[in-house]
Amino acid sequence: MSLDDWKKDDKGHITVNPLASFELMIAAQNAVGVKIDYLNPGDLMAAPTGVLQIALTPRLAQQLGQALLDAAGQIVTQVPGKLS
Repeated sequence: MSLDDWKKDDKGHITVNPLASFELMIAAQNAVGVKIDYLNPGDLMAAPTGVLQIALTPRLAQQLGQALLDAAGQIVTQVPGKLS
């Protein structure tokens, strides 16, 4: 996995937005709709900054779900305690 294409700040650090919440839906019986509420770094959790709505094929949704489980599993095995 290359990090070259990730968005970076002026110091070259990768920028990420914290996830506030998400919702799922079945769209037109052939896609998974995902609504992601996110924050800008430093924003309060009470007020999401933006929303991203995307549609995934069932196969892509499965791949994303598995990739998230795999990544979380790696973190859980490396760091003592629970992943929250």
